[in-house]
Amino acid sequence: MHTHLLQFATAVLSLGLSACATPTTTQKSEKKPVAKALKPAPKPAAKPKKAPAPPPAAKKPEPAPAAAKAPAAKKEAPPPTPEPTMAQSFPRNKKGPFKVLMLGDSMTATDFGKALEKLLDAHPQVECARRGRSATGLARPDYFDWQSEGRKQAKKHDPDLIIVVMGGNDGQDLIDKAKKKRRVFWKGKKWPENYSQRMKHFIDGVMAPYRKVVWIELPVMDRPRLEKKLTIIRQVQRELVNSLDEANYLSTRKFFVDNNDKLFRATKVKGYKAKQKLRQEDGIHFTVPGSRYFANRVYPLVLKNLGL
Repeated sequence: MHTHLLQFATAVLSLGLSACATPTTTQKSEKKPVAKALKPAPKPAAKPKKAPAPPPAAKKPEPAPAAAKAPAAKKEAPPPTPEPTMAQSFPRNKKGPFKVLMLGDSMTATDFGKALEKLLDAHPQVECARRGRSATGLARPDYFDWQSEGRKQAKKHDPDLIIVVMGGNDGQDLIDKAKKKRRVFWKGKKWPENYSQRMKHFIDGVMAPYRKVVWIELPVMDRPRLEKKLTIIRQVQRELVNSLDEANYLSTRKFFVDNNDKLFRATKVKGYKAKQKLRQEDGIHFTVPGSRYFANRVYPLVLKNLGL
């Protein structure tokens, strides 16, 4: 029995080995995929070579930079037109005759003032008004206040030119109108300065942009003691008036002294045949012929200041 089992096993084993060695005809042989030979990947097409860039065109020589134009000079704005000073705007442009106003002490109030006013009024282009008060001046406003009177007259007449003859009575202490301030003594050092200030205040009070003042120098007097005072007063008046654009100082000394600078008391006067005395007995005030003589000398100078 063992022999039979051994034979059976041998036969089975033979059959198994045969089956493994030779496939049956009924089984389809499995086709193993044949690996196709891989084609080499196509080489990327060579990038077309860029045509060599043409040589850069020769640059045109740049024109030399034009010379830098100097910046146009800025037109400077014209300076502002200054306000016209009183002297620049005189005489004003107006129709009609020039108006003249005379202010002053007894020299204006009496024969000289009358004679000069008559001459000026006779001129076709001049009208003259006059306000005089004897024994007055700038020293004593407590007696007569020329500061307020001057402004009043200027406003009333609206003159182009103001003629002033004043100072013959001012050789004294300066007193305040209200008498509240200390007086300034005639012989004190402060008198000239204070008197000049009063003159300036007076002129400022009567002025206007189109107006001018002519300050007539006090004529030489036939009174030595008075002349000493008037020498001081004339100097203060001259210096102050000459410092102002709107005022002119009219010198008169040459009308009353000879070539040796000595006072003469009589001379020829227009309208009279013989020489005439110029002064009254007091040696200060003029006679009628003396007033006419003085007015005849001042008249053309006034016209000159008016541009006539």
